[in-house]
Amino acid sequence: SDMGDDIKYTIAVTDSKGVIQQLSQDDITTENGTCTLVYGSNSSPLLSKSEYTFSVLAATPANVQFSGTVSATTGSWAGAYRWVNPKDTTGVRANFYVTVEEVPASEGSSYPYYVRVNAKDAAYVTGGDYRIMPLIDTTAGEVIPSTPIPYLDTTPEYCLAYKWNASKWNTTSMTPSEWQITKVPTEAEIRSNNYTSEVTSWVKLIGTMKVVTTTTFVFKIYEGSPVLLFTNVGSGLAAMGIYTNPMPNGAIGEGTNTFALKLVEEVR
Repeated sequence: SDMGDDIKYTIAVTDSKGVIQQLSQDDITTENGTCTLVYGSNSSPLLSKSEYTFSVLAATPANVQFSGTVSATTGSWAGAYRWVNPKDTTGVRANFYVTVEEVPASEGSSYPYYVRVNAKDAAYVTGGDYRIMPLIDTTAGEVIPSTPIPYLDTTPEYCLAYKWNASKWNTTSMTPSEWQITKVPTEAEIRSNNYTSEVTSWVKLIGTMKVVTTTTFVFKIYEGSPVLLFTNVGSGLAAMGIYTNPMPNGAIGEGTNTFALKLVEEVR
């Protein structure tokens, strides 16, 4: 708005769940009579597909008051995302291509999105649009088995999804004998578009070796466009055998074990 630098503002923000947050004068910048409010960031993300209502009260030094309400709706993260390997153009890791789909309310899930393998992924197999995040949606009533799952099992579908993801990033010739999900994203992580899960697997060598792999998907905005950061970190043998980013771009958030998948196709 075009108002003087001496104007005092009181702003309340109400999200789609009815949660009200009072903003302070420090949240507003004023220059040449124009005030600007930036609400939300990568470190403090807003809920996607949600309406926010801003109630504004402005008062002049003479206590002349102006008030108004404005609403804005955030967009969706849904779409196709891709990381292109700058070093390997022909192998199963020539790219990492996924589909982020909105979860219908009828699913009864706390997840706003599922991540699936896209048919354009370099390691895609026919019929293999597996859901790789989450492998098991406990918020929708799906149950994590209480005992380790044999690696050779191919049902339910999450067994195939796990095997696909493991073979995609495993650079060794060794495969687990069993595996088990030992951590799922918390409700707070889900709300903040940060999904971290942990899988423990057992590899039989001389005896049995326990390996823990932690996988994280995080949505962020980079240079005005959506990005999906995928991080894959392992302990012990997995730390040596997991494929790493050959040319990480730190500016976008990449690292040795982090890959930035850029939005290449929106879902409208």
